[in-house]
Amino acid sequence: MAKQKTPQTALVSVSWLSALLGVCAVLAIAEFILHRHAYFALEATPLFFAIFGFLAFGLIIAGSWLVAKFVTRPVDYYDTPEGDA
Repeated sequence: MAKQKTPQTALVSVSWLSALLGVCAVLAIAEFILHRHAYFALEATPLFFAIFGFLAFGLIIAGSWLVAKFVTRPVDYYDTPEGDA
């Protein structure tokens, strides 16, 4: 009997995800080992750019959610009072 292949439903396979997490862990450890030549003292703090990027990402998502609350129309916006026109 032939072995059936199960359909892959995940967007990213587990092996790629574990490889990505491994690279992130190596880069986070390297952040504490390698010396940065920063212009400002804040840039020299470990994981500054990771934290800054995550906060900027959160700000963009929160801002887009807020804008969507003001801009979107109700679901029945184009419905006519008489029904189908």
